[in-house]
Amino acid sequence: VLLILLFSKLIAPYGRHNQIKSKSSIANHWGWFWMELPAFLLCPILAITGPTEKTPFLYLLIAVWALHYFNRSILFPFRLKTQGKQMPLLILISALLFNATNGFFNGFYLGFVEESQSLDFRLNQMLGLLLFLGGFSINLQADQILIKLREKGQGYQIPQKGLYPLISCPNYLGEI
Repeated sequence: VLLILLFSKLIAPYGRHNQIKSKSSIANHWGWFWMELPAFLLCPILAITGPTEKTPFLYLLIAVWALHYFNRSILFPFRLKTQGKQMPLLILISALLFNATNGFFNGFYLGFVEESQSLDFRLNQMLGLLLFLGGFSINLQADQILIKLREKGQGYQIPQKGLYPLISCPNYLGEI
C-alpha cells in the first residue's frame, strides 16, 4: 500500500479525501469504535486469563493499554463533531484486523509467554511509563485541538495550537 500511494496518483480515501458514499461506508464515530474495540478487549482478556503469574507490573501494563484503548475506542469516537462524515468499510476492516492482531499478540505475550516481572521501579520501567504518559498527553491534546476546530463548523482548517506549528500530525506522534 505504501508503494502504491507513493508512486501513483491514487489518494487514500481517508479524512477529507474520502469520496466513498454510504453503501460502502459507516458513520465515522461508529467506524472508530469498531476498529479500535478489538485491541481494547483482546489484550486485557488474554493477559488476565493466561497462565502467567499475575503481578503488579502485569496489571500496570494492562492498565496503560486499557487507558489508551478506552480513549481510542470509547471516548474519542463519540467526542468527534463530524456529523454526516463516513468511514470507508475498507479502512474500518483494515484497522479492525490490525487492532485485533495487535491486541492478540500483546495479550498472548503477556498472558501466555512473559515470565513474571516485578514492579520494582527499574529505570527502564519508569522511562517506559514516562514515555507512555508523554505520548498519551500529546495525543489527547492534539485530538482536543482538532475536535475544537471542527466544533466551529468552518470547514477544513490547519491547526495552529499545541505542537501543530512544529509537527503536521502530533496526534500520530503521540500514538507512536
